[in-house]
Amino acid sequence: MRLLPSATSSLSARISLVFSGCILATISLLVAVWYYGFSPAGLDGARDLRIREIIATQSIQADARINQLSSDLRERRGDLLMLASSPTLVTALADGRTALDRVVAEAFERIERAYPDRYLDAMLLEASTGHIHRAPSDDPAPSIRRPHWRDALLTPGVTEAILLDYDTSSDTPPLILARQILGPSGNILGALVLRMAPRDLLEPLARADETLLGPSGRIALTDSNGRVLARQGTPAALATPPPPAHPRRGIEGSFLEPRADGGRDITTYRYLPVGTDAGWSLAIRRHQDEAFEYIVDRRNRVLLLSLSLAALFLLLVRLFARRLTRKLRALTTTAERIAAGEAWVRVSPAATEGTEELARLARSFNHMAAQVDTRRQSLEIEVAERTRELAAEKSAIQQYLDVAGAIILVLDPAGRVQRINRIGCEILGRDEAALLGSDWFALCLPPRLHADVRAAFDALISEPHDTVSRYENPVLTARGEERIIAWANTLLRDPDGQTTAILASGLDVTEARTAAAALRSAHDLLHTVIDTSPDWIYAKDRQQRYILVNQAMATAIGQSPQALIGQPAAAHVSTAAVDDDSDPRVFAGQSEHLPLDQVRDASGRVHVFDTYKRPLKDPDGRITGLLAYSRDTTAQRRMEAQLRLWAKVFECSSEGVMITDAAHRILTVNRAFTEITGYTEAEAVGRTPRLLSSGRHDAAFYDAMHATLAGEDRWQGEIWNRRKNGEIYPQWLTINAVRDPDGTLTHLVGVFSDISDIKHSEARLEHLAHHDPLTGLPNRLLLLDRIAHSIEHARRHQHQLAVCFIDLDNFKHVNDSLGHHVGDALLKAIATELQRHVRSEDTLSRIGGDEFVLLVDRVSAIAGVEHIVHKLLGVLREPRSIEGHQLYLSGSIGISLFPQDGDDAAALIQHADSAMYDAKQLGKNRYRYYTQSLTDGALHRLRIESALREAALHQQLTLVYQPQVDLLSGALVGVEALLRWQHPQLGPIAPDVFIPIAEAAGLINEIGAWVLDTACQQLAAWDADGWSPQRMAVNVSVHQLRQADLPDQVRKALDRARLPASRLELEITESAIADQRGVETIHQLAGLGVAISIDDFGTGYSSLAYLKKLPIHTLKIDKSFVTDLSTDPNDEAIVRSVIALASDLGLETLAEGVETDAHRDFLVTHGCRRGQGYLFDRPMAADSLRQRYRNTPA
Repeated sequence: MRLLPSATSSLSARISLVFSGCILATISLLVAVWYYGFSPAGLDGARDLRIREIIATQSIQADARINQLSSDLRERRGDLLMLASSPTLVTALADGRTALDRVVAEAFERIERAYPDRYLDAMLLEASTGHIHRAPSDDPAPSIRRPHWRDALLTPGVTEAILLDYDTSSDTPPLILARQILGPSGNILGALVLRMAPRDLLEPLARADETLLGPSGRIALTDSNGRVLARQGTPAALATPPPPAHPRRGIEGSFLEPRADGGRDITTYRYLPVGTDAGWSLAIRRHQDEAFEYIVDRRNRVLLLSLSLAALFLLLVRLFARRLTRKLRALTTTAERIAAGEAWVRVSPAATEGTEELARLARSFNHMAAQVDTRRQSLEIEVAERTRELAAEKSAIQQYLDVAGAIILVLDPAGRVQRINRIGCEILGRDEAALLGSDWFALCLPPRLHADVRAAFDALISEPHDTVSRYENPVLTARGEERIIAWANTLLRDPDGQTTAILASGLDVTEARTAAAALRSAHDLLHTVIDTSPDWIYAKDRQQRYILVNQAMATAIGQSPQALIGQPAAAHVSTAAVDDDSDPRVFAGQSEHLPLDQVRDASGRVHVFDTYKRPLKDPDGRITGLLAYSRDTTAQRRMEAQLRLWAKVFECSSEGVMITDAAHRILTVNRAFTEITGYTEAEAVGRTPRLLSSGRHDAAFYDAMHATLAGEDRWQGEIWNRRKNGEIYPQWLTINAVRDPDGTLTHLVGVFSDISDIKHSEARLEHLAHHDPLTGLPNRLLLLDRIAHSIEHARRHQHQLAVCFIDLDNFKHVNDSLGHHVGDALLKAIATELQRHVRSEDTLSRIGGDEFVLLVDRVSAIAGVEHIVHKLLGVLREPRSIEGHQLYLSGSIGISLFPQDGDDAAALIQHADSAMYDAKQLGKNRYRYYTQSLTDGALHRLRIESALREAALHQQLTLVYQPQVDLLSGALVGVEALLRWQHPQLGPIAPDVFIPIAEAAGLINEIGAWVLDTACQQLAAWDADGWSPQRMAVNVSVHQLRQADLPDQVRKALDRARLPASRLELEITESAIADQRGVETIHQLAGLGVAISIDDFGTGYSSLAYLKKLPIHTLKIDKSFVTDLSTDPNDEAIVRSVIALASDLGLETLAEGVETDAHRDFLVTHGCRRGQGYLFDRPMAADSLRQRYRNTPA
């Protein structure tokens, strides 16, 4: 058997492997240092040296190109200076000669003859006219026509500029060389422009250095924005995508840059400034891999030579190692034989001859083998002696086991008995011979325990650590009896740690366990008795620690009885009464009774107990603690207190309480009962509740009440009863039935309150729900109900009824000027007067604001309705004095009839409203009957309103502009912006149609804001175009003037258009002067610097006092007065008066509708200087106006 493996065969291989690793590592390190360098030692690698060489070469090339580019640019700027300084060109520009095209062509021909194909073209830009002359004489480049180019070329102080024309569609923008041409006085006459391709500057340099660039080398010229102006290189190099980013302006140096294909370029940058704010960057790039091709080839050849030398050296090492290990095999063979048991074998000296080290090793090995053999012989003698000693010890141990008082049992891992002492045999009633070798589990255990004990035995056998397990189980004796044995088990292991047996020691505890079971039974019975008691039972030792706590007490404390044992009593309950010294008296031998023992538990709640305490004594009569029995009387005492409280509540309640027996006889009442009913307790007790009956409820009501009580034991509801003084009043009554545990009715408890005040409030709310709170008239809800009833009555009796819709004229003016309190007082006065003039069977209702509706019932003839309407109009016209103000109003009334004009209340009111609107349109202070045409008109207005809401979104609204001229000179002094609407289906819609609808629908403010903003933007656009009227007039409605944010709208519109406020004129109507809010807004607008004019002056009504105080700039004479100037003396007088009034007030005048020369002459004669009308121009679009007045001074 070969116990020791021979390593000689692999030793030579290991030696070779070690040497190979060292050599290869050395070669790799040297090659890496040569290629990459070693910075701590100051060694530069071939790679870094190559990079520096490439960078130096590219830097020389970049500097040469930049210098050449700079020289070429100076040369071309010299060309430009020569042409721009040409006397012929300067003289032609200064004299405004028309032959500039020829002069430019001649100049370009001179430069073209000198330098063929150097420039694309030459251009001359005239400063005075903006005209461009180009040679060759094709169409001028469109980019030079653009304003920003002209501004850049003609800006004072910029004598010369070099620019790139990015406005062309070419991939490479042309280079623009521009120089201003100055006159004798230094004024700018124009600019001369030469255009050339930037690549023309680079191509000569690239052709000269293609051999230096290499296959991947390329040159790129970029502007300051990173745009490529020209690229040069081989086709393969130019196919390479450009780098992802360009250097910032002014960056110079060499860098390693990532390429789009994942590689890297060695890039050198040079910067060439070409203007004040611009410059070009020249980049020379070469692929890093191409630059490293030479150095990589050298590295590979060095590696190949090094590896070849290493292979030769390793072959020599391998031959030497094999010769060395051949003599070691003799030692290995001898060691293997000794290991196989041939202890006498030794190494032959001849086997190691020739090598001194191996000879010494052989002699040492033979000496060691001799010592091992000697030691083996002495060990055999020691083992024999130790065996005899162990036999003696075994005999003594058996004697000890036999005299032990416990069972000593040894089981092997299979559960067979290896040893058992005498006590074990006696307890089991079996001979030792019968037990040894037997299966312990099958012979000595009850069958029911075989599986469980066997599982525990197997678990112990497999336990990896030494441990002692203890358990009890019954054993089966030879007589069939079961004895309870308490076992202690441990494992026996061999020197290798393997379990060889289980040693078990067992005591017979059968009698002890039987006595303990009896004691536990008695203990459990006692604890059951204690724990089933609802009262607290506990015992404490002299240190105030619990030694007994029953379940009732533990539950109250919130813990288990077991958890409280041994705990100090003060940690869980505390005595709150004055009897804190009761425990010391009990420990002294006294018994104590504490009827008011107050104890606070752990949660802080105080319990009142009736407690008995007795001392506990030991068998010697010493007092060791106390036993206490406590009954919790807290709930009982709380109930007593609650009963006293309920008695107080019963007496002090604000609700009346009455208690009767089952026969309904009153047993008791409280004080509130007397206060509400007037009956004292003495007067009520013994009588039935019929004492309070009002007589309003019949027998069926009380039968239902009693049936509910019988079924639900409760009744609740409203009832009318009578007080002692005879007054009948409403009650809210609740009756509850009281039954005993058997369900027999014993008492009835009635609780009631007087709800008279609630009834009054409900009646008030009912009135407010159906009446107008201001006038007290029926509101819309009650009106609709009465119209519906009248319609049903009219259908049954075949008669008519009328609905009159009344609207007060100019009421809003009263509200706005005098305040809502005056308006409310006026409405109340009018409602009172109207109510006096209608019949009792008719209904006058206020449905909101200044609108009233009159229902005329049972109409026999239309004349009767008209009679009532005439009376109402007369009432409305009467003057009224409200808070010192004499007020005059009128009304407009619309009438609809049933059944002709509608068959329900809503239709009749709607049609009467339409008729009222028609009456108001006809001049107010009149009435109109409803006709179908009114509905059609209302539908038309509704369609117009709906379309108007969409008009702004779909750009249907536009502005036209009518010129305002000086009547003497005809010069344009301003324009008025006029709103127009072109609907795609309805066609053009007149402003006098849709403007009133926009005002009524609340759209006028939005539309007005659009008009204001659009007009300002148009004026600003005209300014930018070099022509503009002096002022833009925009109409503003009364509704807009009432908006608090109108001044802010105007200011923002002017700011957006960048216009001064003096360029804007706002035209308002006379009605705005009478509106206080409008007057305030006018002052704010004037504060902005906006001009204010009154439109259509003389057609409305206004106070001259207001006119004098307002910041008015112009009065516009309405066209209705101007049209008939030559035929109507009254119109002539009015126009003369308006002009004179304006002159006296220091205001200007402007006449509208000037259509004839006679009109103009009359106005000029009497002092009106401005006008507008068809004599001059109709309103027109912005572009048409610009074209029309382009050459007219504005």
